[in-house]
Amino acid sequence: MVASRPSSINYPPLDGSLFLPEMLEFNAQHNSDVTFFVYDEPDSSDLVSISHLDFYQA
Repeated sequence: MVASRPSSINYPPLDGSLFLPEMLEFNAQHNSDVTFFVYDEPDSSDLVSISHLDFYQA
C-alpha cells in the first residue's frame, strides 16, 4: 500500500497532555493518509509506505 501525499498535516498537542498511545491514535484519526514509515521490500526494488492509520491498526 502506498500512502498519498497529504494536503496538510494536523499536529497533536505537544504540551505533554498526550501519551504515546494517544498520539498514535490522534495521528490515525487526523493524519490517516500521511506516510509514517517507508521501507525496502526484501529482494525487490519496491518501496513500501505505511500510513499513520496502517501503523495504528497493526
